[in-house]
Amino acid sequence: MRLWLTAYSPVSPQDWFVVLEDDTEVSPFWVRWLIPALAHYRMDSSVFGVCLSKPVERGKDPLGLGDIAASVPSGTTAIKYRMPCTEGLAPLPKNWEAFRRWLARVTDADPAFDPTQTEEIDVRDLRVFQRYRELRAIRRESLLWQAMLVRYTFEVAQYTAYPWTASGASLARSWQEAGPLNRHTRGPREDLLSTWEPELLRWNPRTGTRLDYTGRGVT
Repeated sequence: MRLWLTAYSPVSPQDWFVVLEDDTEVSPFWVRWLIPALAHYRMDSSVFGVCLSKPVERGKDPLGLGDIAASVPSGTTAIKYRMPCTEGLAPLPKNWEAFRRWLARVTDADPAFDPTQTEEIDVRDLRVFQRYRELRAIRRESLLWQAMLVRYTFEVAQYTAYPWTASGASLARSWQEAGPLNRHTRGPREDLLSTWEPELLRWNPRTGTRLDYTGRGVT
């Protein structure tokens, strides 16, 4: 977690950055979408940041609906999803700094702060929280810093914005190499976008979708 949080400190609201891990592969078109997306969402207080990777898994799936593609309307080009990503995350600088201040405050007040300790029904049973509890039991919870980000974005009611391609391809994907969280290399789950889709930059409200933690639409 410390590596993520100290990776970069933006010096201005337009000092944009993206965090790519060593097993992340990007589409040739990743910058073509990323820079306009950050410019588009920078004044949207409901958005924590944008993400290059395609959202696949639901934060929780009590109805057994499977991948979130089943809940995305045809023609969608952009998604605001309550679940933040860690693969190709580009937080808006002011929100990244606010998150880091929040994390410093809660961990200074309680070094054993557990982000999963909440009675809020929307998030208490999230998969990432369940995994965090398992890691905490063996004192390895620092490997799953996403749980802290989920708790923070829940408290400030912010979404993460994702591109949604007509082809189903992604602007970034993880090879999910073997490491502390994966016993074996799993390989990527998505294809990378190989042909540019101009509609990704049209920002039509009618082609945008908001999803809650279950990956279902928010009205």
